[in-house]
Amino acid sequence: DEIEELSPEGGVRMKVHRAYERKSSNRKKILKSFKKRNGGDLFCQVCRINPNKMFGLENDLPILDVHHLKPLSEIGQLKTPKMRDFAVLCPTCHRAIHKLEDCSNIDALISRLNSNNTQGLPL
Repeated sequence: DEIEELSPEGGVRMKVHRAYERKSSNRKKILKSFKKRNGGDLFCQVCRINPNKMFGLENDLPILDVHHLKPLSEIGQLKTPKMRDFAVLCPTCHRAIHKLEDCSNIDALISRLNSNNTQGLPL
């Protein structure tokens, strides 16, 4: 069997790009509010998994992302968001929702997950 050789990694290169400002304090507030609304539990709004519980890391920082339902690049100006402007997603569902045409459509991602759940996972 031939083993394909991998390309070198680790070099340094400079990049210039536009970055949209996010506030880590907003993430903390959103997770706190979500936890309060859900009886003290944190979980992904799509797959319902709590990654911290799954990996036995309940005392660590949440392994959950706070997803902007409207991309910051579309807002175009400094704006104070509302709690309803975000979704709490596990990293996998967060990556998946960005594959959809409308990255604000949580229900579409839930439908896709449910219709493709061939492993019988409890959702």
